[in-house]
Amino acid sequence: KSDYVAVFQGEQRALTVNDIELEKLPRTLVLQKSYKQIRDLCWAENAQFIITDPLRQIIEAHDPGQHIIWEQVIRTKRKGPKPGPFFGLIVGPRASAIVEEGDDLQITPEQFNEAIGTMPAYTSPRTARLRTYRAWIDPSNVPEQHLWWDEGLTYPYLLMSDTLHDAIVEAGLKVIPMKRCKEM
Repeated sequence: KSDYVAVFQGEQRALTVNDIELEKLPRTLVLQKSYKQIRDLCWAENAQFIITDPLRQIIEAHDPGQHIIWEQVIRTKRKGPKPGPFFGLIVGPRASAIVEEGDDLQITPEQFNEAIGTMPAYTSPRTARLRTYRAWIDPSNVPEQHLWWDEGLTYPYLLMSDTLHDAIVEAGLKVIPMKRCKEM
C-alpha cells in the first residue's frame, strides 16, 4: 500500500513535488486480471490515477507544472509488462466550484442526539455528495487550471474544464466517467 492513498483520492492536499517523497510513490503495478486495453485515464490500486503518454502530453500542455506525474510499469501476473509508457498522476489544484444546488445531490443530515451525554454509534456528520454525474458549479469559483479536485461538497470530486475535455475527446482517448457540470 502506498503512503499516499489519501493524496491519490484527493482527500489530502499535495500541491508540489516538495510535498511528496518521490521514492515512496509506487513504480510498478501488477494487474490482478488481464485487460485487453487499459484506459488512458483509470483508477488503479490505492485509488491512484494511471494515465497514458498521450493523455500526459495533453494534461501538461493545458496545466504545465500543476500536477505530479511519474513513470510507472504496469505488468500482469503471468505475461510481464504491458506496452507503455504509463504514468502515475497526482492532481494538484484544488477549488470549491461545486455548489449545493439542484436535485443531483444526496444530503444526509447530521445524526446526533443531544439528549444523550455520550456519542452513540449512529452519530454521523452531515454529508453532501453527488448522486449522479452532474454537478452544479459556481463559475466564479472555477480555477484557472483545467484539471482539479473540487472540494465544494463533503468529498472531493475530480473535475476538468471543457477545454481539456474537448482535447481528450478530439484525441480519441478513453477515460473514466467524468462529472458533467451545469452553471448556476
